[in-house]
Amino acid sequence: RLKDRLGGWWSAQDSHILDLIRGASVAGALKALAALLAFGLSVVLGPILGAEGAGGCFIALATATIAATVGRVGLDSAVLRFVAAHASAGRWADVNRVHRTALAIGFVCSCAVASVLYLSAELLAEKAFSDAALTTPIRVMAASVVPLSLSVLVSRSLLGLSRVRESLLVFSIVPSALALGGTWVLAAEWGVNGAVAAYVLAVIAALVYGWIAWRKATAGQSSARQSRPATSTMRDLLKCGSPLLLGELLQLVIHVSGTVMLGVWSDKAYVGQFGVAWRTAALIGFVLVAINTIAQPKFAELYARGEMKSLAATAQKATLIMTACAAPVLIVFLAAPGFVLSAFGSDFSGAIVLLQILSVGQFVNVATGSVGVLLVMSGKELEYRNVQVVAAAVVLLLNVLLIPIYGAVGAAIAVASALIVQNVLFGYFVWVRLGILTLIPRAVVQR
Repeated sequence: RLKDRLGGWWSAQDSHILDLIRGASVAGALKALAALLAFGLSVVLGPILGAEGAGGCFIALATATIAATVGRVGLDSAVLRFVAAHASAGRWADVNRVHRTALAIGFVCSCAVASVLYLSAELLAEKAFSDAALTTPIRVMAASVVPLSLSVLVSRSLLGLSRVRESLLVFSIVPSALALGGTWVLAAEWGVNGAVAAYVLAVIAALVYGWIAWRKATAGQSSARQSRPATSTMRDLLKCGSPLLLGELLQLVIHVSGTVMLGVWSDKAYVGQFGVAWRTAALIGFVLVAINTIAQPKFAELYARGEMKSLAATAQKATLIMTACAAPVLIVFLAAPGFVLSAFGSDFSGAIVLLQILSVGQFVNVATGSVGVLLVMSGKELEYRNVQVVAAAVVLLLNVLLIPIYGAVGAAIAVASALIVQNVLFGYFVWVRLGILTLIPRAVVQR
């Protein structure tokens, strides 16, 4: 009977929600594989380089990741949105124009940022990280900034064509797998510099694979004259990307400020407890990450076509599915946090309250639906940026007020509060600007 009911429910769904479910299943499996490869890289680095050497690698990687984020000037979501919109209308000349223009902008900006990172490596190593030995790893890692930026943009372009598998291969699986194998060989010979060089080679290989995948994805498509000139394409991309760059940087503030400020004002053991609780609570949002991977091109396509009813229905159903998947995990984390944390050892028993607080924030993140994605894919970048400004201000203010008094609990309250404020405001603007309530059908509110 249950099988019949599930079959009936599946048959009753429209094509858009079925595409989301199928795509999210693939995306979830691939993201799980990527997470496993990233974990394997950490496992390999530890025995070969030790804690200090592995820490040096992660610091060099962090600097390159931030540099590449700046070098993309917020074009990640912009290129996805425009590629998806043009592809859905069959304007393949415009698709290629957007792709090439984004890569050109990303190349120029990333080269500039990579040069700054290379030249400032010694200053960063000595002043910021108090370790002159990090100068060479940071300089070597600077070589990854340009291919990393471009591979991400290629990945987003592929996602705009709904090429989920190829997109995730370029974005995470190919670089992680090759970095894992390269580190095993090179780190044993050249230490930290060898591990960093392995990562640089891995992202270059990922970019080459992405270029081949893009050529195959667009081969044979109509090459009719584009509907918009190149200058308009560049202007549209930069207009969309500028507020999104600030939004991405502020999102990074929300995610890392608790760890950083705890490190300044509290004991390092509390930093470790907070980090474990934060990463564990993030499992609640895994379904949101998987759905959002597929939702972005789908939402951009529906909005570009003006199919607002389908957009609203798809967003609402996706939210209900995500909430239903996340609720059991939330219940476990709230009812048995000690059992969950016991997997990390007795040192983390003090993170019970942290896990409960952060789990509530993550659940609200899921239960409000893909509201941030809806804003970005519908061209509401300014609203997206403004909400991120407010959320970042909330987390910084609460961290300053609460960490000196309550330690890690204060940091957890700050981050959870920022997540709740962020997603409630996202949901509000989605309702006001698009007329969509992701969790509650509009007709219910109107009645």
